[in-house]
Amino acid sequence: MSDALMEDADLTNTTMWDANLTGADLNYAKLHEAQLDSAVNLTKATLLTADLTGARLDGANLSNAALIGANLKGASLTEAKLQGARLSNVDQEALSNEFGWYIDENGSLAKADLTGADLTNADLRGVDLTEATLVDADLTGAKLAGVKLTRAKLDGVRGLPPSLRP
Repeated sequence: MSDALMEDADLTNTTMWDANLTGADLNYAKLHEAQLDSAVNLTKATLLTADLTGARLDGANLSNAALIGANLKGASLTEAKLQGARLSNVDQEALSNEFGWYIDENGSLAKADLTGADLTNADLRGVDLTEATLVDADLTGAKLAGVKLTRAKLDGVRGLPPSLRP
């Protein structure tokens, strides 16, 4: 299903194993409680304003994916590959804060690889980033109150307040 056109699809409660969704268009898709675990490849997929509330993306490959405006409330991305992923607001004036990338305190990015990820203005309050790799990531303007950075790799990270540096 490489380069699949699935814009605005309702994939609520879908379970996928070993799916190749490289370059798929999942803009505005509803993926509530979807199970897209480890073998799912979403490299270069676009999930603009997709609703991934409660989705399980543990170990999924989201390298270079665009999740701008995605709702990840309660989603789990433990050990997900997010190298080069775009998770920020593109235009503060065109997209109000309600369309910002979001994951709440019940979500997890523990052990996620966020190397070079654009997390500009992301709402990461209370998010578990334990052992996550944030090398060369951009956290400029991100909301980081209560974020857990235990043993996180922070080399070259931009926008991280001094109070959160080891």
